[in-house]
Amino acid sequence: AHQRKGDAQRNIAIMDLGTRVVRLLTHESDPEGFWSPVAWSSDGSTLIANREKTGLGGDAAIWRIDVPSGKATPITAAKPGSRNLAAGITADGRQVAVTSNFGSAQLRAGIYDIESKSYRWLAPTPWEQWAVTMSPDRQSLLVKTWENGRVELSVVDIATHSERRLKLPPGVNGGNLSWGTTPGMEVFSHDSRS
Repeated sequence: AHQRKGDAQRNIAIMDLGTRVVRLLTHESDPEGFWSPVAWSSDGSTLIANREKTGLGGDAAIWRIDVPSGKATPITAAKPGSRNLAAGITADGRQVAVTSNFGSAQLRAGIYDIESKSYRWLAPTPWEQWAVTMSPDRQSLLVKTWENGRVELSVVDIATHSERRLKLPPGVNGGNLSWGTTPGMEVFSHDSRS
């Protein structure tokens, strides 16, 4: 993320490592708007990003940014009160791991199919649920569920939607983990097996 001095907004920029020239990919004009990078496409030509408005429960939508041109295209619609946050993209670029309140009063985790514009939700739960990040092989998804004051972590197979709860002691497990990947906070091993 990039924030120019004096700007209220946060944009996304990339740096050419050869020339050290920084180029903005987004040009947010709304003083309440900000962008967060989430995941690169397998070929590195596209960046999946979240565009949000500040404030508790502010609007959020998922966007696809063509890196060579800088053209940003919405994947999900930005509607007042709607929250769609990406946490990763599958290797084929067809599906996005998502945290959303679409069709619900609470946030829940699922997979969004970009082509059909449809959601596949995880098993229903009365608790708020977040898609945290995808494994490096992009076949599994880490999900956190806020259950009655505790945070439970599960790994979900994206193809089958089978869910395996991690055996962790009761408490706030992964409480600081949020959507997307945070450099230095990898939660899967590089071979995606653990």
